[in-house]
Parts: sequence; C-alpha cells; structure tokens
Amino acid sequence: MTKKSRKKLGITLGIVLLIVAAFTLSTNIILGTILRNVIDSQLESISKKSNKELSVGKVRFNVLARTLTLKDISINPDSSHLEKLKQGKLNQASVMKIKVPVLKLQGMGIIEMLLNREFSLNKILFKGVEFTIFRNELNTAEAEENNSNPFSADSIYIAGLNGINLSKVSFEKFNYTTINIKTNDTIFSFKGNGFEIKGLELYKTESKGFFKFNTDNLSLKMRRQRIDLRNANYFIFLRKFDFSFSDNLIVASDFMVKPTRDKYKLGASYKYTTGVFDVEAKSIKIYGYNIDETLRQGILDIDSICIDGLQFEIYKDRTKPFDESKRPLFVQEQLKTMKQPLHIKKVKVSNSDFNFVLRPEKSDNLMKIGISNINIEANFITSIKDSLQSDKQLNINLEGILMKTSALHLNIIMPYNSPVDTFYFSGELSGGDFKKFNPALFPVTGIKFDGGRLNSMRFYAYASPKSAKGLMTMLYEDLKAEIPKKDVKKKNKFLSFTANTVLRTSNPNKNGKTKVVLVKANRVEYKSFGNLLWKTVQSGLINTILPTGKTHKEEKELKKQHQKSSKEKTKKKWWKKNK
Repeated sequence: MTKKSRKKLGITLGIVLLIVAAFTLSTNIILGTILRNVIDSQLESISKKSNKELSVGKVRFNVLARTLTLKDISINPDSSHLEKLKQGKLNQASVMKIKVPVLKLQGMGIIEMLLNREFSLNKILFKGVEFTIFRNELNTAEAEENNSNPFSADSIYIAGLNGINLSKVSFEKFNYTTINIKTNDTIFSFKGNGFEIKGLELYKTESKGFFKFNTDNLSLKMRRQRIDLRNANYFIFLRKFDFSFSDNLIVASDFMVKPTRDKYKLGASYKYTTGVFDVEAKSIKIYGYNIDETLRQGILDIDSICIDGLQFEIYKDRTKPFDESKRPLFVQEQLKTMKQPLHIKKVKVSNSDFNFVLRPEKSDNLMKIGISNINIEANFITSIKDSLQSDKQLNINLEGILMKTSALHLNIIMPYNSPVDTFYFSGELSGGDFKKFNPALFPVTGIKFDGGRLNSMRFYAYASPKSAKGLMTMLYEDLKAEIPKKDVKKKNKFLSFTANTVLRTSNPNKNGKTKVVLVKANRVEYKSFGNLLWKTVQSGLINTILPTGKTHKEEKELKKQHQKSSKEKTKKKWWKKNK
C-alpha cells in the first residue's frame, strides 16, 4: 500500500470514527432525553398513587456501555404522611426516606425492551445511598389508613412493560439511620462500605402497571464491614454477613465490638466508673427471622439465635466515682419498658469465655473473675405486651468453669407478670482449690486463701431490683487464710494467725454438723444486676467461714416470710424445687 493510499485510508477511518462518535453522542442525547421524559412521567404517576414525593436530578445514557446513570434521586414521604405517623394514626410502625446520589443501571437489554417490552439488567449499582427510617409505635386503634392503596413498600409502578429481570444489586458506601419521629432522636446509625443483593425478582400484579417484589430467592451479602460509633470510643467489625430470605437465615462471622484505644486508658478517661467492653464472636446464626414483619409492622420476631466462640470482657476502673444518678434496669425491666416490639424464642451461647477485670479503689491488684467453656440457653425473650401479661417467664441457664477450677451451674427465672419484678436464682459450684479464687476475692475483700479445698457450694435466693435473700450450703475442708492490713500491701501475721484460729476451717465441722447460712444483699440502686448477684453470693461465703455468720436457724423464718408474701405460683414451685 502506497503512502497516498494509507493517507486516504486514515482519513476514511477518521471520518468513520467521527461519524460513529457523532452518532453515539446524538443517540446518547436522544435516548437520554427520551428516558428523562419517561422517568418524569413514571415519577409523576407513582407520586399520584402514593404518599411519597419522588424526584431525579440528571439523567445520562451510554449506548455503547448500555448503562443508564441517574443522579440525585430522592424518595420522601409527604408531610401529611409523616404527621400521621407522628400522631400514631398510621397503620404502620415506620416510614422510609431514601436519598441516592448516583444510580447506575448497567447492561440494559435494549433489544428485549423494544421488541418484547421486557426490561433486563446485568447490574444495578447504588453509590452513597442514605436510608432514613422514621419510627413510632404502631397504633392500630387510631389508624386512619388501610392497605387498599395499590402502592406499597414491596411494589413498584412501571407502565408499558411485560416483565422485569434483574441480576444483581450492589451498594457502595451507604448510611442507615433510624430516628424517633416524636423526639427527633437518633435511635440507630450505621455507615457501611457496601453490600450485594442477588435473586431479586419482580412479577406483574393484578393492578395494571404494578410489579411486586418476589423475595423467595433473595440473598444479601456483606463483606468486611466496619462501623465507627459516634462517640469514637468503639468500632464494630464484621468479616462476613449472609442473609437468605428464603431460609429466613442470617449468618455472621468474626463479629467484633472493640475499643479504639487501650482499655485501661479508656477506663481512666471516663469521669465515672464505666465498663469498657471488648467482644468477639466467631459465629452468629439467626434462624427464623421474617424481615417482612419487621418492615411492615416493626416487629423483630426471631425463632432462635446461636452464638459460638464468644469472647466477652468487661473492665472497670473503680478509682473513679460511681455515677449515682444512674438507675440501670435489670433484664426483665428493660424488656417491659422496651419500645421496640421483640420476640425471641431461644438464645444459645456455646464454647465461650467471660472475663471481668476491676481496678479496686484501694489496691494495686486487679480483681479478675473468669468463666470459661460457657454454654448459655435463654428462653422466651419478649417485649410484646400480650406475652408480658401472661404466665410466661424468662429462663436463663448458664454452665461453665469458674476460675479454671470449678464447674458452675447458674439458673435465673424472671416472671414477666410480677408487679414488683420478683425473680429467682440458684446455683451450684463443684470442688476446687481455694487458692484459685484469690484473684477474685483478695483485691476487694483483703482475704487471701493459703490452703483448703472447696468440695461443693449450693445456693438459691429470691430477689427483686431492690434486694436478694436466700440460703447457701458450702462444703469445704482445711481452710487457711490471711487477712492483710487495709492497704492490702503488707501482710499482718497476727491477723493471719487470728484468722486461721477463728475462721471455720471445715464444713461440716469435726462433729459432722453442716452449717447452712443466709445469703442476703441490698441492691445499690445505681449498680447493675451482676453486682447484686455477686454481693449475694459473697455474703454467703463470709457467713459460712465466719463463726458469727447468720445460719440456718433463720431458715424457717425466711421461708415463713416468703410464703406469706408470695401469691405467685412460680414462687412456690421454685422454692419446693430448691428446698
């Protein structure tokens, strides 16, 4: 080919490319304009048939990439709809507001749409979506609206199409916020990296132009999500999250709630004594979760939750004062006052460990309580009013190894219908070396065990958010103890000798008499459930080893008072069971 021929060919190719570019550009503009008009028409139709205001900013179409790009999309509930929700006159618990900065519809099947009026896509990509949920308690008695309106959260209106086929929906950088519409307070906020939805299908309904979402084969996937909480002291990390709509199953792996800095420094930074939490779970599985019920009625209804490999640690700096204005609620109180309708049939925790670390006010030694190989089962967790008024009760069973030496079994029963929130707890502890318990007792009591063996411990009590009272039998032998000076730094040999002389070294004693003692504690109103439980058991330990401890002579009076004040069947059955 001559130089002149190559030049002509280059010019020809250039002209062809210019024509193609011009054609593509003009096609993009023409199709973009047509699609803009179609979208505006569709939005107007939807707005008229719903209580929502919809708008779209820029519309762009790339014919070569078969991609439609929409910018600045907003879906807002109208003001009257929000006002009815606020007043409790709407037959739903929440209303959603959506803002989408960028939406791309990729791989559009143009030929199928022109010939068969079937809309197909390879991928829908959302960038920077903001979901805002406005919530209020459902008030069906005053609801003014019904479901006769054909537009709903699970349907969409698109005229002129025979079918819609979607392959994959992806979200990049999204925000999810739940707001109390009455107080305008933020209930929950979540900023995520992204997630992917597969199996989304739409089918035509009897209402002309409406397509309904079919979630039978829907699945949601999230990977390596990190949530930085607003106070900047903690972050939440999730390596893997899968939600199968068809199986009503959620599986999460490597879930973490971690402090953003050293736990000792974080505890020291607080004005008051505040727990610093460090949580890891290898696996969390949620069975029987119906998301439709949550979206439509605001109810969290779950069949069971199984948590495996939980590592839970709490650290507190007791050198800080308590916030005496706080009034922490116990579990049953929290459920009875919870605004969110919740019902979980069963929660199981397996292969787990718990550690509590306390920096005492007057000691350089950290108090450490550890329970390993934990298995927990909790049944009937609910905040539903009808269930709370029934004879149902929250039942919690815990098994584990205390201080790596003694098998622990703890049972807690919390009737929901008790007017004063009475509850019951009982426990058993197997044998072990007394010295193993020093990290838990010595820093806070000043008592240090030098020898002796615990053979068994059994206790039971009835309690309320104000106090606890019951009985304990602790069997042990050859107890030896030291009682240091108040600074807990220097050993006082005289007091140690006195302690070993005065303390009851064995139970039963040499005459075979077994000491059964009272356990009793008054709840400090600004302290937690765990504190009342620990103080109750601690009182039994002290009453047992000290000669002046309250014994079983008061047992009859205790039972007499208990029977007189009890009109609840659960109390009588529980007492007989643990007698």
